[in-house]
Amino acid sequence: MKHFLYLNWQSAKLALLKILRQPFGSMLTLLMLALALALPLSLYLAVSSVQDWVGRLTATPQITLFMELSAEEADIAAVQTTLCPACRWWKQLSSTPIGPNGCTAWWRWARS
Repeated sequence: MKHFLYLNWQSAKLALLKILRQPFGSMLTLLMLALALALPLSLYLAVSSVQDWVGRLTATPQITLFMELSAEEADIAAVQTTLCPACRWWKQLSSTPIGPNGCTAWWRWARS
């Protein structure tokens, strides 16, 4: 066992001397190993980040619109017909879904 430890000590000392004799080459070797170990982790993080980003892209687009409580009926109808093409033919505001895309005239409820 003593001889085994002595051989390990001699081997470590010889490796350290070789590293110190060629510092630039040793640094490049260590840099290459660090890059080889970091590359899979960075690739995994990039794929995970892009996957989360793409998942949020498929969400339904939404618009939040704030109107004054004193807005006139004509202004409300103009906003509704501008934002919802299916509501253009619907003349009466109601709280039920209208049109094929399910547009609702919820601001009638919000004003009351």
